[in-house]
Amino acid sequence: MFPQRILGFVVLCFACFVAACGNEEKSAPSKPAYQSTGNEGRIAGTINLTGQPPAPRSVSMNADPVCNANGTYTTEEVVAQNGKLQNVFVYVKNGLPADVAFPPTETEVALRQKGCRYVPHVLGIHTSATLSVQSSDDTTHNVHPKPEKNREWDTNILPGADPFKRQFKQTEVMIPVKCGVHNWMSAWIGVLDHPFFAVTDANGTFTLTGLPPGEYEVEAWHETYKAQTLKVKVEAKAEAKADFTYNTATAYHEGKLMAQPAVIVP
Repeated sequence: MFPQRILGFVVLCFACFVAACGNEEKSAPSKPAYQSTGNEGRIAGTINLTGQPPAPRSVSMNADPVCNANGTYTTEEVVAQNGKLQNVFVYVKNGLPADVAFPPTETEVALRQKGCRYVPHVLGIHTSATLSVQSSDDTTHNVHPKPEKNREWDTNILPGADPFKRQFKQTEVMIPVKCGVHNWMSAWIGVLDHPFFAVTDANGTFTLTGLPPGEYEVEAWHETYKAQTLKVKVEAKAEAKADFTYNTATAYHEGKLMAQPAVIVP
């Protein structure tokens, strides 16, 4: 005869399975996609850097002749010119409507190995978009993001290989990326569930477009000087300014964040 204790255990497991299935069926439906009203505005700004930035460090690539043939490699922890800071990840941290979803502006984002460095050094991606990892180098690379919230993966990419694709399902700012073959290679990925993010260019500028009118908390993140936040109000069909200032002597230069009046968008 089937032991009573084992029978009870089987019944309990079955009940748990049914309950789990029931919970799965009752999961909250997806949010409706945001519908443009024509009143959207934007946030634009510049990341300033005061003080003397550190000189780029040269890195020896002698360990790999293919990489070494590319010439001098300099690090990208601080890239600045004329007091403007490049490679700053700027995004809306808080304030978006909670009852709608904002789809990505790009369904696929590329991370390349080119000249034995990651290009771009800093990038952003939507949780529903795909990261396409590509290489144009005639050497083997290793791509190893080290997230805290998302699934970690560690993948080699051989010369001439087709791009491989991955997704990050959880919002996370920021995820460091390394190469297990070439230890000087590094990149950073910001993952968000909305498209309102940008990386500053060589002039230290950024623009976040298509924002519904409202009050937002905007964060600027830099790998050396870390994060600053700023409250910004976006008016209908207007541009709000959000200028940040970092100081080379401090990780957080408080007291320099000033929201400027909105400017009508043409």
